[in-house]
Amino acid sequence: MARNEDYGIVAVDIGTSKVAALMFVADDAGRPAVEGYGVVSSEGVKKGIITDVEAAIGAISAAVAKAEDTSGLVARQAVVGIGGRHISSMRSYGMIPLEKGPRRITQDDVDRVVSYAGILRLPEDSALMGIIPRDIIVDGQKGMNRPVGMNAVRIETDAVVITANTQQLEACDTIMKSLRTELAGKYANSICAAEAVLSPEEKEWGAAVVDMGAGTTDISIYSDRSLIRLASVPMGSANITNDIAKVLQVPVNQAEQLKVRFGTARPALVDKDEVIDASTMATGHDASLGCAVSRSELCRVIEARIFEILDRVAAEIDAEGLLGRLPSGIVLTGGGSLMPYLPEFIQENLKVPARVARPSADLGLPKQLDFPQMSAAAGLMRTCLMDRSTAGEATAQKKERHRGRGVKDLLKGLIDLN
Repeated sequence: MARNEDYGIVAVDIGTSKVAALMFVADDAGRPAVEGYGVVSSEGVKKGIITDVEAAIGAISAAVAKAEDTSGLVARQAVVGIGGRHISSMRSYGMIPLEKGPRRITQDDVDRVVSYAGILRLPEDSALMGIIPRDIIVDGQKGMNRPVGMNAVRIETDAVVITANTQQLEACDTIMKSLRTELAGKYANSICAAEAVLSPEEKEWGAAVVDMGAGTTDISIYSDRSLIRLASVPMGSANITNDIAKVLQVPVNQAEQLKVRFGTARPALVDKDEVIDASTMATGHDASLGCAVSRSELCRVIEARIFEILDRVAAEIDAEGLLGRLPSGIVLTGGGSLMPYLPEFIQENLKVPARVARPSADLGLPKQLDFPQMSAAAGLMRTCLMDRSTAGEATAQKKERHRGRGVKDLLKGLIDLN
């Protein structure tokens, strides 16, 4: 295990209903190894948006403290996953001519052309969050994913640019500064969830990852091994709970239990005469408010909201012309994906394949965390290490090039002396 004394990296998934913190290190193979964790109720976050920084600091601090306690490590660095409708994506292109070309492409050239794709006029309240190259094009030839060393006169990139609300990014900075933890990266939760649940084959064939959280449903669409689009629907499983409370006239805590214990996305499979005694679920001041609830009616309320959410998801996929054209279909994750018969509901209504996914086994989550609700947090670890690996390879290539240049200069000097 590649420990750095008693320090680790903490991956913090800031959600509407929970904050999850995973303390991890990189093992000898460069994979994340979870050393400890903390999961607490979220505060100061609504539909993925940090609305109260002080309250959010309290919840995030508690989650990180639990991760430190269970791991015995100190969080020297943190990577943060955020979601919500303020995160968006757009396609962009970059191009640079190679001076004195044709000549060999260097890592500096690749870095420069990717950075050029991020030179955009953004709204005043938006900031660049990341640039993900979809393709590198060398002298008009597409698919040159490792172009360093090739001879060319021009290099281009087709990229996806990720943007986020400036205030939300600054709020993350403020929170981590208050915790005296270096913020090493900020990532879109939708990308992290995809990294946790999609196989390379699914990315190549085409898939839409639908991360159903409490306040939002985040979407990431992949095809030809690359990200195509990010989107977010400002509705999630908490909206289903609220609908149940309003329509059936029960307290919210009972509505949540009714949803979890008796809910299904297919009311037709439920006995229309089945009645639930909701009084057994009442707690505290609500103990006297129990009532009899028709399970069929409960499931119809759930079905209506799920239909609305998935209709919005379908519209986002169709905006890329890919609805019905993603062979791997819709991959569901997040807490809302646990609704019984949800994949069947999607297959029946959207006519696409669907499955529920939890984090892949190679992410090494302990059994108590091996659920769809932890996909974004688990993928955040992988995304962090992938970024570091890419940066390390680029640095190594630059050093190798400089070493080669040094040898050339030495030989040139010897020749000049002679």
